[in-house]
This record gives sequence, C-alpha cells and structure tokens, in this order.
Amino acid sequence: MLVVLFHAGGLFARSGTAFLGNFFAFGGSGVDIFFTLSGFIIAYTGLKTTGRTSNITAFLRKRFIRIYPIYWFVITGLLLLQIVLPQFGQSGYSLSPSNILSTYLLLPGHQMLNGVSWSLTNELFFYLLFCTAFFIKNRQVLFALTVAYLVFLLVYAVAIPGSSTGGPWHELLTTPMNIEFFLGVLVAVFFQRIPSPASRPLLISGILLFIAAGVASNDGMRLSDGALTRVFCFGLPSVLIIAGLARMESHQPIKVNRVFRELGDASYSLYLIHLPLLAAAMRFISVAGDNPVVRHIYVLVLIAAISLLSIFVYRLVERPLIRSVHRK
Repeated sequence: MLVVLFHAGGLFARSGTAFLGNFFAFGGSGVDIFFTLSGFIIAYTGLKTTGRTSNITAFLRKRFIRIYPIYWFVITGLLLLQIVLPQFGQSGYSLSPSNILSTYLLLPGHQMLNGVSWSLTNELFFYLLFCTAFFIKNRQVLFALTVAYLVFLLVYAVAIPGSSTGGPWHELLTTPMNIEFFLGVLVAVFFQRIPSPASRPLLISGILLFIAAGVASNDGMRLSDGALTRVFCFGLPSVLIIAGLARMESHQPIKVNRVFRELGDASYSLYLIHLPLLAAAMRFISVAGDNPVVRHIYVLVLIAAISLLSIFVYRLVERPLIRSVHRK
C-alpha cells in the first residue's frame, strides 16, 4: 500500500497539487520492506533444503512459478493495450521481438511496460544468488562468500556512489539494495534466538525508525534507488519490524484483520496492476475539475477500488493459475 500511495502521489502531482500533503513521498520504501521480507521468506522456507543440488530444480520451479505466470498475464494485457490503444500505453515502447522477450523474461535493463517490473528483476537475481547455497555444503564457506559479497557491495557503494554506469547487468550485481535480501536471510536464521519479551520493543522501534526515515526523506533527504542511504534508512528498520513480528508469531499466532489478510494474499496482484490502472484513471481524474478536495476523494476511491480488484484478481486468476501450472 505504501508503493500504491507513492505512485498515486506522483501521478496526482501532475495536476499541480500535492496528494495528501505529499506525506507518502517516501512510499517507495515499501520496496525495501518487500526485498527484506523476500530474503526472510526464501531463507525461512528454503534453508532446510540447501546443501544438495538435487533440490535446486524444485526451488527454482516454485520461485519462477510464483513470479512469472501472473506477471505474464498482466504484461500480455498491457502489451495488447499498447498495440490497440498506444495513447494509453508506455510511450516509446519498442515492439521488436527482442525487446518484448526481454520484458517478458524480466532481463536486467528491460524496457518496462509496467513501472514496477524492475524490482522483480532484482527479486529473480536474489533467487539465483540463493541457489549457490544448494551447491556449497560447507556452511563456513557459504558464510565467507556471503560476507565477501556484502563487503564488496558496501565498498563499491562508498567508493562509487550514485547510479552505476556499467550497464544493467553490472548495476544489478552492484546495487546496495541487494543487501536488504541478505538482511532478511539473517532475520530468518536468528529470529528464534531473540528473547520473546524483546519482540514487541523490536517491532515498535522498527516502526518508529521507519516513520522517522520517511519524515526525513519528505524533508528533502535523497533516497535514490539503489543508494546505500536507502538501505540504512529503510532496510534496517524493516529488519526490526520483520524480526519482531516473526518472533511474536513463533511465540503466539497473531490475529490479523480479514481485510488486511486478504490484501496480504493479493499483494503481488495489487503490485502488478495498480500502476497501469492508476495511470489510466488519472487521465480522467485530471479533467474532473479544479477542486483539489474532489480530486482527492476520486483518488482515494480509486485506490480502494484497485485494492478490491486485486483481491478478485488473486482469487480468480493468480491463485488458480499458480495451482494449474504446479499441477502441469
């Protein structure tokens, strides 16, 4: 939802008015939670199967089925829209076979029909990095290689700050945001060793630090994609939040409101569909009068509608699609 509000704010600003006082300008940090949480989930569910190369096929099959089928479904719809109604699509998108293939495979540097797909490329890269754990049985060697890569990322980020100029593959390998995946892995390895009484203070402190970083970024602190600053400001608080919640959950199941649980299940569908729908609808909202209050109401209703739609997409498309592909 942070990412949804962030994109809504960026599109709303084209009308010359700040959305909700520009409070969710830091909403892109939802990606930092996403990366850290991904590292946690992959390690928590996959570390027990590592050390044997025979398990790698099952791991990759599950991961790719989780990412690609619903992504292909959405991207095909956007591609058809691009062909039929190019004025609603991504201007300048090349319909060459090589470019379309790159988009479908989520290759580094692919031309995005959906503005969120860059993060899926990073996610897939982490899956491939995690695969090294299936080939290296010695945990000390695996740990040493992991530390060496993290040190490389830190040194590279400090020595060569800013965007990478070595091409998309080089940028994928060197972005400090990869650190967030490994932070999630650390949470998965160590969270059960956290004293149970410390879980709630960890959660609260993580939330407060995350909000503080959001306020600081809204006040002008630069948090460009891939910046090491972003990892410290949002990645580390994400670690505290996830560690606190995971430790609480391991001690006593957490009751979650049904609406939030439904949105959680549908979060990937929401992530994939929200930006194209927001961009298309904003074209009509922008001509719906000059009253900013009315425009705010329109956008808030739109966000609620897209959230509800994502639940239906999850139930009717994403979940059945995943089950069908798994069976076949």
